[in-house]
Amino acid sequence: MRDDKIKMIWSIITRFGYLIYIIYGIYAWLYPRKNKQKVYQRQSLIYCLGAVFSGSIVSWLIGKLWYRPRPFVQQHITPWHIHRATPSFPSNHAMNSIAVSLLLVMRGHKAGWGLLLWSVILACSRFFCRLHYWSDIIGGMFLGGSISLLIYKSDRMSRFSHYIVRRCARGEILLKQWLHGW
Repeated sequence: MRDDKIKMIWSIITRFGYLIYIIYGIYAWLYPRKNKQKVYQRQSLIYCLGAVFSGSIVSWLIGKLWYRPRPFVQQHITPWHIHRATPSFPSNHAMNSIAVSLLLVMRGHKAGWGLLLWSVILACSRFFCRLHYWSDIIGGMFLGGSISLLIYKSDRMSRFSHYIVRRCARGEILLKQWLHGW
């Protein structure tokens, strides 16, 4: 009975754990702040999206060049959470969650530390649910950390995030004017 509860908890984390990042992103984007703080927060979120996009491309390329079967495929075991037999390496959950968390930490957002801890828990859930090997998780974390550092230091990402945030601010102004006309 106790083992079933533990399996259920790890399965819930592995299945829905990524939603915390999406909820945080929506909340952080919409939370009212002074203009300068709002711009900086939104730029940070654009950085995070850039890291997830870049990481997904890298992961896809690795999967095309080298297919590593997931543990439940290779070892013929039943995973605790149903999953397709996509490449095991790298763990996208570990890679993307670490990339987002580290970017938030590097850009000085306190929430990044809590999300970093959650990233480790989420990554462990992927192992315990028999979806990844430890090396997939460690490799995903390494790639996520590397990508976040590259994105953080990128002048191009800085300019791009500034451009996107300005366009969104302009859109908000137009929307408010339009709604005020009603």
